[in-house]
Amino acid sequence: MATNNIQPPVYQYGVKELIDLLWERKLLIILVTLLFSISSVIYSINIENTYKSEVLLESARNSEGSLGQSAAQLGQLASLAGFSIPGAGQDSTTTDLALLESRIFISQFIEKNKLLIPLFAANSWDANENNLLLDNETYNSSNKEWVRKVKPPYNSKPSKLEAIELFKDNFEVQHDKMTGLILISFEFYSPYFAKELLDNVVQQFNLYVKTKEIALINANISYLEKQAEQIQNTGMKSVFYSLLEEQQKKIMLASSSDEYVFRVIDPAVIPEKKFAPKRAIICVLGTFLGFFLSIVVILFIRLFKG
Repeated sequence: MATNNIQPPVYQYGVKELIDLLWERKLLIILVTLLFSISSVIYSINIENTYKSEVLLESARNSEGSLGQSAAQLGQLASLAGFSIPGAGQDSTTTDLALLESRIFISQFIEKNKLLIPLFAANSWDANENNLLLDNETYNSSNKEWVRKVKPPYNSKPSKLEAIELFKDNFEVQHDKMTGLILISFEFYSPYFAKELLDNVVQQFNLYVKTKEIALINANISYLEKQAEQIQNTGMKSVFYSLLEEQQKKIMLASSSDEYVFRVIDPAVIPEKKFAPKRAIICVLGTFLGFFLSIVVILFIRLFKG
């Protein structure tokens, strides 16, 4: 009497059974793997190159020497006197980096440098003409009109929050707490644009903080001068004059240097080699994904067929 050749379920297959099953379906594996491999090559070719420019900085505040030390020592006295000394008793580098990546500075930087169109509408770079090429479905350069199609609550023209988020996607700040060095980078289609943007970030941030703190110091000086005239106590009068001298030193320091917050160690350069995409890695991963999925499909088919 003949016996039926009943195969065990796929989850009970051993190594030999799995190899035999895959070998029977080798044509499907080859075709699916080849399809994914070709698709990954086409995809990687169509991705535009991006370039990353970097600038290495150090905190200019950390080199203030005795001036910075005396500011920290007088910080508590200043608080008792009713005002604050910028940076006194604080980790100024941490605060400065937080301000560098803050919404308020980035928003002002984008607006001042008119970055909205490059950030959202640029989709490639013409190396021969050194021009950013814009996507006509996002921004109509002829009519100077935003035409991108988005769903509410977004509008055709990107909002400030959208611009800040996109800027931060390309902007990176790394702080080595051991050495105190700061590496700032920006990635974009145009290497010239990336380099120029970093130059502007450093220059304008130094000016931004400098202007902000000078205004506060001047307010402190005005307050101290009025208080010093009114106080009769010799000891307290001496404290106010010490604080006043400290503020005047800070004004002199701020006025004498353009690199008020960050000092450039290694300036940004125009990168010659692309940073992304990693086309070889994309092709390898695409090929591996096709091979893996083909095996999964074969096992599922065998599982449901019993």
